[in-house]
Amino acid sequence: MHEMSILMSMVEMAEQYAKQQHAERITGISLEIGEMSAVVPEYVEFLFPDVTEGTMLEGAELSIRRQPVCVRCRDCDTVYEWRKEGFRCPACGSEAAQIVSGREFKIQSIEIRKEDENDGSGESH
Repeated sequence: MHEMSILMSMVEMAEQYAKQQHAERITGISLEIGEMSAVVPEYVEFLFPDVTEGTMLEGAELSIRRQPVCVRCRDCDTVYEWRKEGFRCPACGSEAAQIVSGREFKIQSIEIRKEDENDGSGESH
């Protein structure tokens, strides 16, 4: 299950960013996971509490947005969602396509609470 090591790297990156911003803690994190990324969102959700325990992300809200596989027709430049349309371009019928999204695994945003914030509101980046 490679999601564990991927999440551990994500925690390190998020903590590094939060420390640069002089944050006390991370209150939320949003991830974008593509359908072809080989990362299973359900595993990420399951492992998140254990991986973040004892870190600045402990107790943080996790939000995951799934990115569908979209392709661009190499013949007419039409962009379409691959699973909905299948292999053929809906505009010209060509099967020549290039993947333009759906492989992503990235941090979309991080919500932090800075050391000098007393009202409990966070800042999103």
